[in-house]
Amino acid sequence: MESVAAVGVEVLSGIVLFYLPRSVERLAHLQIKFAVLTLNKLFLAIKMKKLLRVFCMVVGVLFFYTAIAQSSANTGLAFETPWVRASAPGQKNGAGYVQIQNKSSQADRLISATTENIGRVELHTIINENGVAKMRQVQGIEVPAGSGATLAPGGFHIMFLGLTEPFKAGEVVPVTLRFETAGEVKVNFEIKPTTYNPAATGSGSAHKH
Repeated sequence: MESVAAVGVEVLSGIVLFYLPRSVERLAHLQIKFAVLTLNKLFLAIKMKKLLRVFCMVVGVLFFYTAIAQSSANTGLAFETPWVRASAPGQKNGAGYVQIQNKSSQADRLISATTENIGRVELHTIINENGVAKMRQVQGIEVPAGSGATLAPGGFHIMFLGLTEPFKAGEVVPVTLRFETAGEVKVNFEIKPTTYNPAATGSGSAHKH
């Protein structure tokens, strides 16, 4: 019985030794295939995430510029040559001018203006009292439909009061104009040289184009 058992163990050992290498090789092949498949899935997932990220960025940019275009179209307002003079030494105030066109069929009204790093911004006009030109604050500037309003020297203008930094020629002043109908519109005012003095294009009242 012992000899039969010994023979049986030898036979079983031979069978195990014969098949074990093949099993290990097959297992290795299976593991390699599984690893390659896993890596492919991982790379595909990374690519999909990158593509999704790029897609979201593109959609965001398109949405942003579409919103701007729609906003501009909805206001019906256009702004020509917005400008201010550079500050003279020691000057703490400045005036902004712009030609506003209202291309819509609805009248509007400029009611305020704001900008950063400036103490106060007001809407002003120039009046003549007994031959003396005086500046007065106004609560709004009418912008008729199909026409416009002129903000120019000697008439309506935007007054920047309490400058913390002087206006420097060549730079711009970002201003947010607020209208009753159109809402807020951002306009960059170009800073002209201190000596810049164009002829006034109007008295500051609304006029036809």
